[in-house]
Amino acid sequence: MKRIFRHKKVVVLIGVMVIITFLIACISILLLYNNAQKDAYYRLTDIVNREKSTIVVLINTHQTNETEIIEHFTRVNEVGSTIGEYGEIVIAREINDSIEFLISKKQGNENLVISRDISIASPMRKALNGESGFIKDYDYDGIKVIAAYTFEEHLNWGIVAKIPTSEINKPYKIAIIIVFILATVFMTFFSLLFFNLANPIIDSLQKSEQLLFESKKRAEESEANLNSLINNRGESIWSIDRNYNYNIINKFFEEAYFARFNIELKKGMNSLKIITPDLVELWKPKYDTALSGEKVVFEFPNQVEDTLRIYEVTLNPIILEGEITGVSGLTVDITEREQASKVLLRSEANLSAIIENTEDSIWAINTSYEILYANANFVSAFEASFGVHLEPDVNLLMALPEPMRPLWKPRYERVLGNERFSFVDRIDLENSSIYIEVFTNPIVVDDNVIGASFFGSDITERKQVEDELKSNYSILRLAGETAKFGGWSVNIEENKTHWSDEVAAIHEMPAGYSPTVTEGINYYAPEWKDKISKAFSNCAEKGIPYDEVMQIITDSGKHVWVRTTGEPVKDKNGKIIYVQGSFQDVNNSKQAEEKLIQLNHKLKALNSTKDKLFSIIAHDLKSPFNGILGFSELLSENIRTYPIEKTEEIIAIINSSSKQTLSLLENLLAWSNTQTGQIDFKPENHKMQPIIQAIVNVFNSSATIKNITINYHQTEDVIAYADLNMLKTVLRNLIHNAIKFTDSGGRVDIHALSDQKQIEISIADNGVGMNEETLNNLFRMNTTTTSAGTANEKGSGLGLVLCREFVENHGGKIWVESDVGKGSKFVFTLPLKGSTGK
Repeated sequence: MKRIFRHKKVVVLIGVMVIITFLIACISILLLYNNAQKDAYYRLTDIVNREKSTIVVLINTHQTNETEIIEHFTRVNEVGSTIGEYGEIVIAREINDSIEFLISKKQGNENLVISRDISIASPMRKALNGESGFIKDYDYDGIKVIAAYTFEEHLNWGIVAKIPTSEINKPYKIAIIIVFILATVFMTFFSLLFFNLANPIIDSLQKSEQLLFESKKRAEESEANLNSLINNRGESIWSIDRNYNYNIINKFFEEAYFARFNIELKKGMNSLKIITPDLVELWKPKYDTALSGEKVVFEFPNQVEDTLRIYEVTLNPIILEGEITGVSGLTVDITEREQASKVLLRSEANLSAIIENTEDSIWAINTSYEILYANANFVSAFEASFGVHLEPDVNLLMALPEPMRPLWKPRYERVLGNERFSFVDRIDLENSSIYIEVFTNPIVVDDNVIGASFFGSDITERKQVEDELKSNYSILRLAGETAKFGGWSVNIEENKTHWSDEVAAIHEMPAGYSPTVTEGINYYAPEWKDKISKAFSNCAEKGIPYDEVMQIITDSGKHVWVRTTGEPVKDKNGKIIYVQGSFQDVNNSKQAEEKLIQLNHKLKALNSTKDKLFSIIAHDLKSPFNGILGFSELLSENIRTYPIEKTEEIIAIINSSSKQTLSLLENLLAWSNTQTGQIDFKPENHKMQPIIQAIVNVFNSSATIKNITINYHQTEDVIAYADLNMLKTVLRNLIHNAIKFTDSGGRVDIHALSDQKQIEISIADNGVGMNEETLNNLFRMNTTTTSAGTANEKGSGLGLVLCREFVENHGGKIWVESDVGKGSKFVFTLPLKGSTGK
């Protein structure tokens, strides 16, 4: 029974194997069939595209017409088809709602025409729709075909290359039948054969099979582990036997070898026979040394494209059961490490002198976060903060406390990604906190980032200063809003400027605006820029404070006087880290100061005028009174003895002196009132004719005595807008002067004219006139020049000063035209009716 069981098992096994073989063969045939279909698709597509291109060439190059093209393709079809016994190329076009076949084996001598709406001729319908592609479908004769189709735009033709599916299917159907017959024959043969085999052979086979299975399983496990180990490394790993033949080749080594030598490595290849003689001279002695049982380590330069790479090669002997059976090799690319080492070595002397004596923390890492360099300050600070003493080549990321690694790893990655940036960290110590500002820089060699460097500074003191400034800000801001007073500061190290909101407001800039130092200086008026620039530089560099009043130009262009102060802020070592100061709008006080200066000048002028006035009182006013007193006393003593003519003469002198004194007193009183602001200015509209005429009437007697004619030339009814008393004073003084300085038989002419803006009044005489010196001193109180009249009349010069002031009070002007011996002409202007004066 045991023997029968084994035979049945073998028969079943053979049957299963035959069936599996049959199925695999059928699947292979089906795959081949599918490939044949795909090949047919591609071949038919190439044919229709080639025929389309032929038509385009015939049309564009040979100017062939449609009939000639049809004849050409007809001859081609007659010669024979390249797409099988039953394959063909069909060309058709669309006429109305029908399809006319121009070239087809089925059409005979006349073109075949079918309806476009029928379901057959699917490939041609798609072609005539302007589509391109391939399809398995029924043709116009009802045969299922594989067809490629396209559309020719010049002639509006559809082109189809097709082959019946039966022509493709036939050989594969026959193949399946043959495979089935062969499988049946083989199953019967092997069944009969194994029925006659002996059990020992079966047992031996089964035992061998079991041993083979177990050995294969162990080998597969070992190979899987080995492959996983060596193929997941970024280094080249290989091994050779004692004949220098490769046993193991990892994927990285295979790819690198192919990239360098264009040789595809395979196991069993002799490592020395595929390289150049000069490389044999390098590698063979090193292999032999390793085969003798000695470990070999050396550096191997290799030119990869345009870059020279440096590799470290390690060869170890493979020892199996006490015998050396081969050599294992490991190659590591150390180019970046070598370049980083060279860069650091070249600058080590200078760098060490700088970084070991600085108070800052300085360190550098490679792309694996391993320490390339760390100065003593960083090592001690790291140990004080985290309790870890750093050694060279330590992974700095792993040396950090675990909670801090997620914070620092992205920072390191950013720098190793060739990014520069800075940041501030707060580190809480046992009894206090410190602030560290870190600046980062990638280490770049030949455009490759091989590491990163870091510079950390303790900015705790600066942070405390900043916090103190912030705490005082609200107080300064409140005071500044009240007094138009603000504060500013400049961080010297960072070159950052801060303006309080009030400082920005004084410059007519929005709150929060903070310019650079240069922009801030540019707000000063041009004449002040050099001075403020020098003052700030002395404060920032030498610690010299300043307090200046200068003028700025605001954003809107307004000139404003400001008071600006600056003083240095130093750290504990005496280094100037800030310049801070105040800024105040003093425009009002400055304007008041300037007004005070103007008033002071005016006061000096008034003092000078006062002195002149006292001179007039002491001399011009005193002299007439002395004359009046003297003549009146003389007349009183001799009135009974003087003849009547003498008495009349003395009375005339007293009368003249009294009038002169009265006129002088009136002018002094009027001038005094103008200087003290006690005279009222009440302009109204007045007709000039009656005013001038009345004053002329007053002076007619004086003029008659001197035989002078006064002529008032009234040309129109002129109306002036003026203060009546002031106007009369001006007219009286000018007419009086004209009579005074005109000889007997002379004349005085008065004119009053108007235009659209003002009226112009002139008083002209043909008297003695004035020289240039006298003209220059007219209308000036402190330099008045007085002259006696033609009848020896006295004067003070005060009348013309009054005339100028009264005319100017009306917004008018007064001037004189004169020639010596020809007379003088005084002219003044007044506003017209309805306008306003000064």
